Amino acid sequence: MQSISTENQKTRKLFAALKLLSPGTCLREGMDYIIQSKTGGLVVLGDTPEILDLTEGGFRINCPYTPTALYELSKMDGAIILSEDIKRIVRANVTLRTSPTIPSNETGLRHRSADKFARQTEHSVLAVSRSRNTLTLYLKDQRYTFRERPTLLAGANQTMLVLTQHLKALQNAVAILNWAELSGNVTLTEVVSAIQLCERVRRAEQELDRYRIELGTQAQSLQSVIPELTTEIESGLLIIKDYYRQ
Repeated sequence: MQSISTENQKTRKLFAALKLLSPGTCLREGMDYIIQSKTGGLVVLGDTPEILDLTEGGFRINCPYTPTALYELSKMDGAIILSEDIKRIVRANVTLRTSPTIPSNETGLRHRSADKFARQTEHSVLAVSRSRNTLTLYLKDQRYTFRERPTLLAGANQTMLVLTQHLKALQNAVAILNWAELSGNVTLTEVVSAIQLCERVRRAEQELDRYRIELGTQAQSLQSVIPELTTEIESGLLIIKDYYRQ
């Protein structure tokens, strides 16, 4: 049988962007320097012609990326443009030109610019709040604020517990459904219950994966995956394929 994808494209792109900012990466180290300095900052990930055409002022840098260089350049008020592969700092202290027709619910000037620019260019934009001292990622219409380590660990442990409970319930529901199929007495309730539990397991695993990414090198205790997890999710998803009627 053909494998069924468990993540949509929007979620995959967000996870890919979060991985670039996992603790232990060079980009996260530079952003942490900015956070620790409490000066605020605005960083665009990508130097496509479209992005460069939507910037004005500032000056061209075109130097290798280092965390300390990013930190030093962030002391100026304008945005910093990094190359697509995040290996070079392309421009600094630039103004981002955004269309007035693009909506944004952000109130601060820096975060509002980041939100609108991300929607306009469909590239990742990072904003560090000077007042709240937080890091926020904008990607298209998605917004993600990074959390502190104690909060992440507490949430990750709770999610792991919920995942284990849902997985046991799913295994039981699938066993009941298999027995009903063998006896020829399958009910709609048994089918829907198994599908529902499969989705709960899938969402809990997806949430745990987000915690792993955001904790980065600090997530050693979360790296182990429950052995039967993938098998149970796939078998649960295949129930949909077995019983679906157009």
